[in-house]
Amino acid sequence: MDKIFLSGFGPFKGFDVNPSEVLVCSIDKKDSVVLPVSFDAVDAFLQDGFVKRFDAWLMIGVMSKGERFRLERTAKNWVCGEPDVRGVIRGEKRIDNDAPEILHGSLFQKGFRSCRSWTLSDDAGAYLCNYLYFRALQKYPNFPIGFLHVPAFQILDENTQIRILKRLLKKLESAQ
Repeated sequence: MDKIFLSGFGPFKGFDVNPSEVLVCSIDKKDSVVLPVSFDAVDAFLQDGFVKRFDAWLMIGVMSKGERFRLERTAKNWVCGEPDVRGVIRGEKRIDNDAPEILHGSLFQKGFRSCRSWTLSDDAGAYLCNYLYFRALQKYPNFPIGFLHVPAFQILDENTQIRILKRLLKKLESAQ
């Protein structure tokens, strides 16, 4: 995989500086975007067919708990009742009544195991991270997509996270 698209999120409640934004911006790639923590922004972004220009899409978001990276393998058809940065509330309910309960991403299904730096997970939460992941998997069902949750910088410092992300991207780029 030569061309991996990266996405992260901007600031939101509790995170004046979102580690996902810092990580996405730290990688020397033009192929990235930082999205507002907004349901409408996610929906508008997904309307573009940009993904066809890439080999894979790695989404990054911050998690409130956890000490190492979480490689999310599934997205749930559920959104919580928390408002986004614009005050919009989409839940507490299913994202799409006609869709399955769970969708599986393909980026971390083969060749990945838990290690000191990351763990495999099947719980992308129920907020904007999971919402983006679920909607992207719906729109691009046969495309290599994965979601990465990262800890706050107070838990795992910025330089360490950048180093681990670069190692993860190298592993993804060497995947066949």
